[in-house]
Amino acid sequence: MSLEALAIVGELAAGQWGLLTTKQAVSRDVTRMQLVRLVDAGLLVRVEQGIYTMVSSTDSFQALHAAWLSLDPGSTVEERISKSREAVVASHTSAAALHGMGDLLNDVPELNTARRKQTVRAMRLHRLPLTPDDVVLIDALPTTTPERTIADLVQSGHDLTHVANAIRDGHRSGILDLVKLREKLDAVSHRTSYEDGKELLENLLDLVGLSAAALITSTAKSPVGQLIATKAIQHYQVAEAIKQMMESVSIANLATPTLSGGVAETMKQMMESVSIANLATPTLSGGVAETIKQMMESVSIANLATPTLSGGVAETMKQMMESVSIANLATPTLSGGVAETMKQINGASRDFSVKNEAHKSLQYSSGEPITEREKS
Repeated sequence: MSLEALAIVGELAAGQWGLLTTKQAVSRDVTRMQLVRLVDAGLLVRVEQGIYTMVSSTDSFQALHAAWLSLDPGSTVEERISKSREAVVASHTSAAALHGMGDLLNDVPELNTARRKQTVRAMRLHRLPLTPDDVVLIDALPTTTPERTIADLVQSGHDLTHVANAIRDGHRSGILDLVKLREKLDAVSHRTSYEDGKELLENLLDLVGLSAAALITSTAKSPVGQLIATKAIQHYQVAEAIKQMMESVSIANLATPTLSGGVAETMKQMMESVSIANLATPTLSGGVAETIKQMMESVSIANLATPTLSGGVAETMKQMMESVSIANLATPTLSGGVAETMKQINGASRDFSVKNEAHKSLQYSSGEPITEREKS
């Protein structure tokens, strides 16, 4: 046994998944008899006619790599790739297996060739036009891209459920571009019952729960989705109740000069202080209903009902209270802004009551109407 022959064989196999061909060895002055002796010595294993592997090889795609080498046995992997990546390319189920997509039956190597080739070896050959963008290298083996692989599987008539599983795996691993895939499916959608690549892709995604409709449904059924829905309903109810309260308040009555701007300004501040973004902050004990109740109890109805006010504020506050849905407002959802504003309203009402009483006392003590100068 020649140690030189063993070194050459090892060098050839090192860059070819542990494989070499008889023609490659002969081109490096290693005879057929020397190869047989290396097999007898347990250093080489004959994979099939004209192809050997090192005993230390652990290639899980050995049959595919051997089939690819057999279609041009006189050239090394490096030589073939430098000339053209599209000449012989792993495709269809073999490409899907290399990409780790799906669980399609991969019992026979599938290769796409640029030129017609004949072989008696166990493999399935295709002749489909490929561009450089359709090919990637996986462990030095030219292979169709994930997007092109899916399109080829559809065109070959594979069960769409199996194809959808391949899409799911490619999407999860991050190697599949759905935009590029839709473009590739446009070219093969006529082989299916779908109108175009977009419709075909949407249905394939739906089969594995990745379509927009499927994702919305699964999210809505999840505990997180149900919690989001509940919170959204609560926020809507509170916002709607506040909107109704605002519509019921007569701005015309609150803005009359007789109020001296106090209550009107306070009510305006109150509404500006209600931050819808803070509606989910449970800071008020008893909620808006309890707060408004406290506000009404603190305001002197006797003062608000004086003839000077012409019933405006009293009537408006009454309408406001009647329009508020207690069922909706009885949740502790508003922030501390309203509570503070209620306090301002109470103070404004008392200030106005004091001014009004002083005015009346001055008028009654003189027995005559007060002139504009005296009022100032």
